[in-house]
Amino acid sequence: PRHAAPLLQGLEEAYRGRAMSDLPEELVERLRATGQLPLALRLRQGEAAAVTEAVARVANPKTPADEQLRLVRALGETRAGDAIPALLNAAGAGRTESLRMAAFVALSTFPEEGLGERIAALLPKTKGATRDAAVGALASRPAWGRSLLRSLEAGDISASTVPADAADRLRRSGDPAVAARAAFTASGEIGEAPWPHSRRT
Repeated sequence: PRHAAPLLQGLEEAYRGRAMSDLPEELVERLRATGQLPLALRLRQGEAAAVTEAVARVANPKTPADEQLRLVRALGETRAGDAIPALLNAAGAGRTESLRMAAFVALSTFPEEGLGERIAALLPKTKGATRDAAVGALASRPAWGRSLLRSLEAGDISASTVPADAADRLRRSGDPAVAARAAFTASGEIGEAPWPHSRRT
């Protein structure tokens, strides 16, 4: 079993960001029979019971931080809808900045249109790199971009804290209403400071 650890770690790294549906079934069954198949890999295998277990592990404050981080990433990659509440909690109250950032990135993979409002509600609690991850997630979709713009207009965050790449995505949004509101915000009429200029020429 101790010799399996490097193999399992290598598999997890190799399949980061994609499902593990193409793993040889014989290998999966051997690992499962020995109890060696990590929870993150079970998630990527699409095992339904693994989602429930992973959500509980992420929510449990006694779970080691590095394990929570791996599971948050895996839940984002599998887009398991049942994981959204736990990911929102990790994004807003995770014990480390890395965990909070990973949770926002994981949330950005979900297709639910209404999720943008729930992410935007966390903005006042964020700062630094975690805020950048939250803003980046919101700017990644037109529907969520509307939630970000409402937060800016409400003064929940300052326009000067929006990263240039996120501002660009809003201004170039396929949703004309988002693009127009972003351009208006860029003028400095909204927020505590003018919109950040793009670093590109």
